Amino acid sequence: KNNGNDGNFALVAASLAAWASRRRRGRRRRRGSGLRRILSGKTVLVTGASSGLGEALAAAFARQGARLLLAGRDVDKLKATQQRLSEPARHAVVQLDLAASDGELSGDAASRVWAAAGGRLDLLINNAGQSYRGEIVETEMGVHRRLMQVNYFGHVALTTALCRKAIEAGCDLTVVGISSLQGLVSQPYRSAYAASKHAFQAFHDGLRAELSRHEKSGKVYRVLTVSPAYIRTGLSANALTASGAAYAKTDYATASGMTPEAAAEAVLDALESDSSELLLGPWHLRAAPLLRRLAPWLMFKIMAKRASSGGVTK
Repeated sequence: KNNGNDGNFALVAASLAAWASRRRRGRRRRRGSGLRRILSGKTVLVTGASSGLGEALAAAFARQGARLLLAGRDVDKLKATQQRLSEPARHAVVQLDLAASDGELSGDAASRVWAAAGGRLDLLINNAGQSYRGEIVETEMGVHRRLMQVNYFGHVALTTALCRKAIEAGCDLTVVGISSLQGLVSQPYRSAYAASKHAFQAFHDGLRAELSRHEKSGKVYRVLTVSPAYIRTGLSANALTASGAAYAKTDYATASGMTPEAAAEAVLDALESDSSELLLGPWHLRAAPLLRRLAPWLMFKIMAKRASSGGVTK
């Protein structure tokens, strides 16, 4: 007996079809909107800007006339990114390590960012992060703590400080949190990463609600969360394993994902359409959060099968 699961599955299938249709219509409406001029002259901070999606976002914003603050640990790589942007001299590099202490991030680091921004920051792109590949029962606690620090606590400390400065200065601010579909639906052998992204997602959802009350003063505070499936970046190669060693290889799913440039364009579309949330990837992966809510029993079966057949590298 399936206790009514056949009926649930039919409901899920119908809901997914309707949802996918709405998404396609929404994308068609946004294309060619011509609204990207709103970024001209804006100051944008991008964390993790030295490669991958961060670099692609920086390039996309720069093409629209924005001034970029490129943040990351490796200054030489950031400077290389800067030179690849249109009008390199218009942009700046800010050394920033999200693994630093919360006090450093909310104090000196936030002050350096604010000074580099000239006392006004229009967009904060929380993009930096680190992934993980491993089995829970073999994973050292230090790995969990490292992922939470880089993917969650570091962003919380920096974002809180910069939001406070924006409110005190009376300037508008848009925060973009680059999360992951794994921040909405966990999968096997990614536990530490998924847990940190679940926290990341919850923080930005709470931030969205709380910042809205400051709009009574006529200012605009927005939060957009972006949840990609797979993007062709070095995220898996730079992932940590259960022991804390580097994973040092690119998964098939990552290698076959969307390009960073395509993802960056989708983020621009979402900003222009005043979206609060963006899911990126093939429709069946974007549908996973809905499936998790409507038919959790089915999602659990899918993930159990993946755990038994795919292994860490799938």
